[in-house]
Amino acid sequence: EDGFFQKLWSARALVDEQYHKLVVDTHVSYIEAGAQAITTNSYCVQPAIYRRNFPEDWEERMVRDAELAARLAVQAREHSGAANVRVLGCLPPLCESHRPDLF
Repeated sequence: EDGFFQKLWSARALVDEQYHKLVVDTHVSYIEAGAQAITTNSYCVQPAIYRRNFPEDWEERMVRDAELAARLAVQAREHSGAANVRVLGCLPPLCESHRPDLF
């Protein structure tokens, strides 16, 4: 398994289309459990990570994946029928993790 995805598992759900349904289903589970807000699955969508792992197109990919994370959350809200649930953007750390020494 690729080390990028081992460390940054949440990114795989955006980069790899086979996991998009899992993201939606997870959001729906939280909504069904009573969540009034869900956050986008975009924790790893930030410049340091994308620049290092996708050097050819990191800026375009960041925008595309951030938008995708929002669309998946909105899709989950629509699927659940709970129009009052808020979709909140995830604000990732500016530089990888709160413990960059672990990387």
